[in-house]
Order: sequence, then structure tokens, then C-alpha cells
Amino acid sequence: MQLPPAAAAVPTVGGFVDTSLEQIIILRPDLVLAYQGNSRELVDQLRQAGITVLAFNEPLAISEIVDQMELLWLIAGSPGAEARR
Repeated sequence: MQLPPAAAAVPTVGGFVDTSLEQIIILRPDLVLAYQGNSRELVDQLRQAGITVLAFNEPLAISEIVDQMELLWLIAGSPGAEARR
């Protein structure tokens, strides 16, 4: 799959096993998404650094994926949605 040109400019912070806490903190994200495969220690460190982390469990059914995407939409996809929750 070829990524759009704008995606090439997005900095990387590693993967599941080599995620860079320092690089994430430098980027100062509004929200970090984590999955069960991410280190619990990393998630805790990000939260201690004041970064909002939305951590999902590994879905066991398609309905759980739908629920996760709806939650993500409520938090990140709709401006001001978090104030309405």
C-alpha cells in the first residue's frame, strides 16, 4: 500500500516493541492511541508526562472494533465531543 505524500512527513516514534517515549513527548500530541500490545509501562509513563492516552483492549469480535471506533470518534473525531460526554 502506498501512503499519501503528506504521510511521509509525519514523524515516526517506533512500533509496538521499540516505541520511543522521548519522541512522543517531543511531539506533544493531544492524544495517543494504545493497544493491548503496547507496553503498560509506556502507557503509564505517557500519562505521567501529562499526555492523554486512550488504551484499547484487543477486540475479540467485530462489534468490539465498532465500539472502539465509536469511542474514538467521540473523543477525537467530533470537535468538542469530549465536552458533551
